[in-house]
Amino acid sequence: MILSNSGRILFSAYNVTATTNYVYDSDGATGSDAGWTSAKSDNNAIGIGLTALGATSLTYRIEGRFDTYNRACEIYNASLTAITTIDTIINIAEHVKELRVGVKVNNSATPSTVYVGLCNSESK
Repeated sequence: MILSNSGRILFSAYNVTATTNYVYDSDGATGSDAGWTSAKSDNNAIGIGLTALGATSLTYRIEGRFDTYNRACEIYNASLTAITTIDTIINIAEHVKELRVGVKVNNSATPSTVYVGLCNSESK
């Protein structure tokens, strides 16, 4: 039984132009401390959607870090080569302190518009 849900929008209609480094927030931040959000919940899920793709592909990477190991660790990565008609949900099985999602495209042709959200829930 779900006791509570909370969510956070990580990217909302963000036009991705980064081709070398992953971007971790809507301000275009690429640093090691950019884009982290709390994941101390029973369940965490990432929703991702792509409504425009000027580039050939968009790559996204979900990262986590633990209390005792404060380094980014890759949890999941994938590439999208076509716009999505319905968003995808990725359930995060790893119990980490924080999560972040990075996005980049293979070329800077625009628009490449992405939506990413995080849902945290507590269950009984």
